[in-house]
Amino acid sequence: IADNFVVMAQYLKDENIAKIDLSNLQCIESRDQHEMNRCWNIRAELARTVLDTTLEQQLYSNYDMQKYLEEFKLTQTAWEKYRDVQCAAEISLWKEGSMESFIFNNCYTRLTDERIKVLKNLY
Repeated sequence: IADNFVVMAQYLKDENIAKIDLSNLQCIESRDQHEMNRCWNIRAELARTVLDTTLEQQLYSNYDMQKYLEEFKLTQTAWEKYRDVQCAAEISLWKEGSMESFIFNNCYTRLTDERIKVLKNLY
């Protein structure tokens, strides 16, 4: 699992981060809950960085997209609210338990990865 941490940390510094395929970066080899929480926290951070970079490169700085930018910002804000509510619902059974962070970051990562795919295919 240490190799997975190193790979993910290196990706966070990659200038071509929006092109990274996140589907292979999972935390299935974690040995204990603490390590699993740590891994999924890093993985969620990586997904967030890839999403932000994708938005910047494909939408916000794309001149052809400027006429759609206001509408897109509304949809992005709505999606972020959906993601937050969905992940809050998923962790409701694990509130304040050792798995709360794992469940939240797993949800956050899953939904963010899906959003990245949608944006890359759409724009």
